[in-house]
Amino acid sequence: MSTPRTTPGPTGVTAFLSATGGTGRTSAVANLAWTLAAAGQRVLVVDWGSEVPRVREYLEPFLVARLGLPDALGRGLLAAYRADPLREDDPAPVVERFAPPAGDVTVPGHIDVVSPMPTDAAGRPQPETRHGDAGAIAELRARLTESDYDQVLIDAPTGAGDESLTLIATLCELAVVCFRPRPRAIADAADLAARLRKRAPIRIDVVPVATLFDDADEQSRAQRIRSAIRAAFAELLAGQAKRVPDGGTIEIPYRPFDAFDPLLAILVEEPTSGGALEAQYGRLAAAVTGDAVTEVVPVSPVLRARYRRVFGLTSTTEPDRVVVVYAPRDRAWADWVRGQLERAGAQVRRLSDAREWFESDVPPGVLILSSPHLGPVELPALPLTVLRLRLSEDGPADGGLDVHEHTPETLSARLLGHFGLIDRPGTVHEPGMRVPGSDPAVFDLPPRHPGFVGRDEDLEALRDEFAAAGDGRAVVTVNGVPGVGKSELALEYAYRFSSDYAAVWWLTAHDRQSVLTGLAELAVRLRQPGSTDYGTLSALERLSNDPAYARFLLVYDNADDPDVLTDLMPAGATGHVLITSAPSAGQTVELVPMRAEDSVRLLLDRVPGLTAEDAGRVAAAVDHLPLALDLASSWLGETARTEVGAGSRDVDAATWATRTFFERLGQSEMDGVARVVDVAVDALRDNATGRLAVLVAELSAFLSPEGADLGLVRSPAFLGRVIAAGGVDAEPLELDAAEIDRVLWYGARYGLFRVDWGDQYSVRLHRVVQRALRERMSPTEREERQADVLRALAALAPTEVEDKSPTRHARFAELQKHVIPSGALGSGDPKVRRWLVNQVRFLFTDGGAGVRRAALEPGRALLDAWTRRFGPADPLRNRLATELANVHRVLGDPTEALRLDDLALAQQRRALDLTHPRPLITARGRGGDLRGLGLFSEALAEDQATWESLRSVLGEDHPDTRRAANNLAASMFLSGDAAGALALEEDNYRRRRRLFGTGDARTWATLAQIGLYQRELGRYPEALDSLLYASQQLQALRHELNQVQIGVQWNRAIALRLVGRAKEAKERTGKALRDYREVLGPHHPYTLGCALSFAADHRRVGVDPELAVELARTALNGFQQHVGLRDDHPFVALCKLGLGLALRAAGDPVGAVSQVEAATRTLRARLGDTHPWTLAAAVDEARVHAGAGDADRAAELIAEAHTDCLEFLGHDHPHTAAAAHNLRLAAHPTDQDWWECDVDVPHT
Repeated sequence: MSTPRTTPGPTGVTAFLSATGGTGRTSAVANLAWTLAAAGQRVLVVDWGSEVPRVREYLEPFLVARLGLPDALGRGLLAAYRADPLREDDPAPVVERFAPPAGDVTVPGHIDVVSPMPTDAAGRPQPETRHGDAGAIAELRARLTESDYDQVLIDAPTGAGDESLTLIATLCELAVVCFRPRPRAIADAADLAARLRKRAPIRIDVVPVATLFDDADEQSRAQRIRSAIRAAFAELLAGQAKRVPDGGTIEIPYRPFDAFDPLLAILVEEPTSGGALEAQYGRLAAAVTGDAVTEVVPVSPVLRARYRRVFGLTSTTEPDRVVVVYAPRDRAWADWVRGQLERAGAQVRRLSDAREWFESDVPPGVLILSSPHLGPVELPALPLTVLRLRLSEDGPADGGLDVHEHTPETLSARLLGHFGLIDRPGTVHEPGMRVPGSDPAVFDLPPRHPGFVGRDEDLEALRDEFAAAGDGRAVVTVNGVPGVGKSELALEYAYRFSSDYAAVWWLTAHDRQSVLTGLAELAVRLRQPGSTDYGTLSALERLSNDPAYARFLLVYDNADDPDVLTDLMPAGATGHVLITSAPSAGQTVELVPMRAEDSVRLLLDRVPGLTAEDAGRVAAAVDHLPLALDLASSWLGETARTEVGAGSRDVDAATWATRTFFERLGQSEMDGVARVVDVAVDALRDNATGRLAVLVAELSAFLSPEGADLGLVRSPAFLGRVIAAGGVDAEPLELDAAEIDRVLWYGARYGLFRVDWGDQYSVRLHRVVQRALRERMSPTEREERQADVLRALAALAPTEVEDKSPTRHARFAELQKHVIPSGALGSGDPKVRRWLVNQVRFLFTDGGAGVRRAALEPGRALLDAWTRRFGPADPLRNRLATELANVHRVLGDPTEALRLDDLALAQQRRALDLTHPRPLITARGRGGDLRGLGLFSEALAEDQATWESLRSVLGEDHPDTRRAANNLAASMFLSGDAAGALALEEDNYRRRRRLFGTGDARTWATLAQIGLYQRELGRYPEALDSLLYASQQLQALRHELNQVQIGVQWNRAIALRLVGRAKEAKERTGKALRDYREVLGPHHPYTLGCALSFAADHRRVGVDPELAVELARTALNGFQQHVGLRDDHPFVALCKLGLGLALRAAGDPVGAVSQVEAATRTLRARLGDTHPWTLAAAVDEARVHAGAGDADRAAELIAEAHTDCLEFLGHDHPHTAAAAHNLRLAAHPTDQDWWECDVDVPHT
């Protein structure tokens, strides 16, 4: 990067300083640098500034390259700036080079900007306060003055400290001190200049620069300012050379536009402004360069207009126009260049729409995207500015710009520079800078068809539909007959235009479970924040609300049933959604069979020696359907290849293959694609490997159309069915399982299925091929093949005792895809039914709210079918009822859960021993149902009996016994015995740590329960410690958002509120509430309980009592209307209690008394007079009566409550402490400082 200097002598080094921020110092550096570069000088800017915007942001539109500093200079900068010694592997600073457009300056100069200091994650500078030793600084001074630059400008940190001032003073010969024209600022600036000069080893000249100088000020005020500056700097300026011609101060005028964007004022300033700005920068340039540059080079009207247009300022000239010439196949590149050009203020059209532009007085620029797909280009015979972008590395070297030789940033800069355009600052890191072919980080698509041909017009139409929406939401549906290529078109679109999106994701949509599976995988890829539970909808929430993913593409493939997508699409106002097959409510692209010429080209590309005439006949015979063409070309290619192997020429082999194809096609009685499937199957059955390939395809016809994991197809379970059905053909497979790979490849060569050995690791049959294979089987064959598949799936399913298997989740997730397509729900095979029961349990243990809800309807239908078919005593039917009860319970529906558990338990207790583990496990779930319904005493009795029986049957240490202990502790707590619950849970925790270790999440969930019980007993420091440690350990085990972790955070927030840290509690509860809404939905009991806690937080903070009322009402209405709890449920009473306290805080004493009295009556009736919740309500009842002005009633109630608390809770319980405090206040009637007892709705 070494070039001769334009001025003789040593390089000038000037430092720009300011005592305070907001002076426009960095703006002055950038504008001066431009002035010098426009005059032909080479300028180095050392950016040590401590504020934003940085120098590079002012110059960003004129970036031309990124370079490396000469090693000696680069390392010298680091050594002088940093106190720590340099290491050999320390990277050299990078220089960004900026330059005025070549056509706008006579002598080309440039600006190199280097910033050898760290920045934080947001790009804000983090200046060092300690620097290198004197030797390193002196050496840097020598290297700067001997460099190939004309001028070095240093942007110093604001209000630099002593060490930084010493560094600057040693390096520079001139100090430009910037300040606002205010008395205090002037004095501070003069003081800073004096401190700098004292640290300089040689004399430093000083130039005062008053920035943001309002030249509209009245003359007398301006004169006072100038007098103040002369007085402050008189001593400093005495004896130094007159750097400023008249010996005065430089006054940079204030311009309003300078306050909003980092822009170069001298490029924005209109000639009609009088030239004051240019004159002052000319004076500053003269002072810095010793009169080598004395004025600002005039800015051309075109450059000024383009620059102003970029910043949204008015311009008197018409926008630049550019015509883009491209082949439809290169539309992605055309969109990319359009984006770059339009961002720079240009208007863009394609060639077919630009006739009137060529007829105007100023012809447009022309950009040609040169690729093998582009035919001859005819342009008008006009003097045009033309640029060719070469998209293919194999294309001819026609003097254009090769896109593969440049980074996106430099490619964009070269593109815009060619047409004299200016890029908008701050766009370098935008997603739109990704060039075609670069996929986003969040990206998942099925394998791309390697032989995709044609459909250019359809892809253009699809792209136009999305482009018309701009940055807004667009939903486009592709319709068409089966086999017409809807999925392939959508897939090609997604691959071709993936670089335009921040996220691209493919969702198989033939049923809700498949969509939910895909959304769960998307949630994992999107990472925090958000749930990644199997079947979660958090990904939709993220796409709807996160600006980072505003441009996304979701493809819902094979959505034949529009109800499948109900509530499974993003709800935001941005993003693109592409649906195949579903009836359309929005924009639609109707897909028809391929054009004849495209069909012929597809066949010619894939079948060597095929004539165009024969290709046309074959294409017409299969109705130009892409799927049929794909199958036909595979059959023709394989058949012809066999003939070539026997010695035939390509042409003869292809001709014979075509004749044979028509013969066999005529023998089929099927229609459409199914006819070609017939031909392929008949050909494969000519040998043993082919027959096995057909058998695998027939089995796969009963698997999910989205494909099957190769691990399933290669599993012993699946191979066993192939061997059993394959007879003598399968004998090699029985001895060597690897034979299946040869079979798969053989079938793939004939187009029956696609095999992906890479990331997808799957085998997939098109659903039309699946249907054709099923229809060509006899009823007996269909039944046999389906039974074989179901037996294979059932054998792959994890058993009841494999809950710790590392492959459990992956196997169940794979099996979930095949439940509906395989017909498993109609099977009577006990092994298949057992699999389905365990599959439902997987949804309960691993599923998110979405997938659990989606399982309810088919689950209920299956239970009814099994009851009719196998009777109510059937063991698997009753296990299914138990697992469905689990799902209902976790979704917040204890009523239905209890019905199902009772239904199962009655039969299990009749058929099995009362102490058999199966009815005991059902009874354990029944205890949870009773707790959810507020029947705490009944739950306690059920859980006590279950725990004792499991201890006897399975032993103390069995996982089921430990779970029963946890449930019993919960029932003890809800029944009012927090101390007993704590003792039992502490024992449970010790056992869990010994048995299952610290890597088991339930160990830490148990510790969290201990924290809850400690909190309720008033042992707040212990509770906070327990809950914090449990949260940390759970987070370490599973980073993603999940229901257990949210619950721990919620309970910790409650503890924080109870120790007086209400503001911190409010923040944490608010986050827990948002997380619950995302993971469980707005109407789940946990969400509603968290809302009640949030109301208490707001009431305690005291800022917004009306919001506390609203939150408490939301909780109350939710429990009554959505959860369906009766008015006498304890949780409803707790909501009324919280609402009453909120109403008291909001100034409604009558409403407060009404709600709290109702709550107290319910709690007394349901839980008894001695339950802690009842006693808390009694304390609060006295409190609201005091607030209502009824001092006598308040005193009576609090005396009674205090007596009961002492007797039943003890003197150290927090409710007793509150009652004692309030009792003292009641002796001196007042509404001030009464304590309230919050009771939060717990987990059940």
